[in-house]
Amino acid sequence: MIDSNFLLALPKPFKDICEIYPPKVKDVVGSKDFNIYQTMLTISQEELDKDFHKDLVNGTVDRVPNPFEYFMANCAFNEEFKKQAINSFLFFIHEPVTIIPEIRVVIIGKEEKDLDPDKDLENPRIINEGNFNLFQNAIRESLGEPAIEEEENNIDEDPRVARIKALSRYRDKVKAEKERREGKQLSLGTILASICCMDMGLNPLNIGEISYASVQWLVEIYQQKESYETGLRSIVAGADPKKVKLKYWIRNLDNLDD
Repeated sequence: MIDSNFLLALPKPFKDICEIYPPKVKDVVGSKDFNIYQTMLTISQEELDKDFHKDLVNGTVDRVPNPFEYFMANCAFNEEFKKQAINSFLFFIHEPVTIIPEIRVVIIGKEEKDLDPDKDLENPRIINEGNFNLFQNAIRESLGEPAIEEEENNIDEDPRVARIKALSRYRDKVKAEKERREGKQLSLGTILASICCMDMGLNPLNIGEISYASVQWLVEIYQQKESYETGLRSIVAGADPKKVKLKYWIRNLDNLDD
């Protein structure tokens, strides 16, 4: 489903905690750290399963941490990671944050130097384990990516069962990546140049102002429009209507394969 705010590069509230600002194309292209920011706030359980695969196979770890545990552990023991994490939040919500790994919270709207422990820890504007997955999905949506359902992560689960589940997710992830590579994924530059040729009034001088999320949406809908018009021309030219899969192109992206 296309979110109208993110399509128009407008911020969208995340609960009563903060606003998510969808990056524009120029923000993504112009930021050398965009991939770092994106990964820090959207890393999935499948990606962690892949990163910890060797440790699981060797028995070094009993289970893979969930994204929130991974995020907080790195903030606790890696100062550079913590600095980049703070910059990641700033990039997407346009507000300073304070990350406190000891109690596993992210306080929105305050830098650490301005923090009042007696007052700000009661601030309802926090990101914690309870809403981190929802926050991740809000960031994904602002980038035009699908939401990911939170994986159940039971710390009391039998380590052998947890290991089997993680290895299964790892195999699924590897298979999906192989299929994506074989699909010859287009570069962002190629996609942007293609959009400039779609007669929508976009060109290299202004395409940087559209939201990054809208790029994929525009391409997918344009492809559906082309498919519909090609099918229609085929029928007009004498093709058997029963053999032409004609689907009207204006429909939700969720229903493109229906």
